[in-house]
Amino acid sequence: MESETPGSPAAAIRVLIVDDHELFRHGLGDHLEASGLEVVDEADDGEDAVALAVQAQPDVVVIDIRLQGASSVEAIRRLRAEAPEAEVLVLTDSADEDVVGALSAGARGVVLKGEEGERVVAAITAAAAGESALSQPIASALVSWVQQHEPPAAVSPEPVLTAREREVLGLIVAGKDNSEIAAELVISQETVKTHVSAILEKLQVDNRVQAAVAAVSAGLVTFVI
Repeated sequence: MESETPGSPAAAIRVLIVDDHELFRHGLGDHLEASGLEVVDEADDGEDAVALAVQAQPDVVVIDIRLQGASSVEAIRRLRAEAPEAEVLVLTDSADEDVVGALSAGARGVVLKGEEGERVVAAITAAAAGESALSQPIASALVSWVQQHEPPAAVSPEPVLTAREREVLGLIVAGKDNSEIAAELVISQETVKTHVSAILEKLQVDNRVQAAVAAVSAGLVTFVI
């Protein structure tokens, strides 16, 4: 049988689940499989996660931000270095310095661990497509944390964003995905993607989640919960 390539209509997104709670791993895995995704394996620590990612070559690694009392930031950094084709989606209970570190280490997005299953599936699908996911409760908490703990970032020269780009950036900070931004601004999703690409280039960041953190820490947008 010919193997399907990720992104083709018949290809299921391949997921590696990393969490140190066995019941949670199994429950999430069952939901993902029922939703049409393929769970290629499970791991309960960062070391196994990296080894399995190299071996199984998943499209997305879903990893708890804390594994057995330790931060997963180093595991994420190694995953991006040793299994670069796999995107990393972080599960967390709250936004703190570990979440900021995970984003800096290359995580594609952050989702609240108690989020509805459909939202987690949507975030995994977005990550597999190279898009960033940031659930709205985490967006609010992350921005608040950055405002309280991060000193204002020096942006020199300050990127020149158009009025529309600032609108889009503000909605990114609010945790909106492309479809929600398009609906709110009454523009097409393709136009949103064009604006997002321009924003990432001007802010010199890799993804929209990093753009949200950079925008708030630099004071480029005002976020109101």
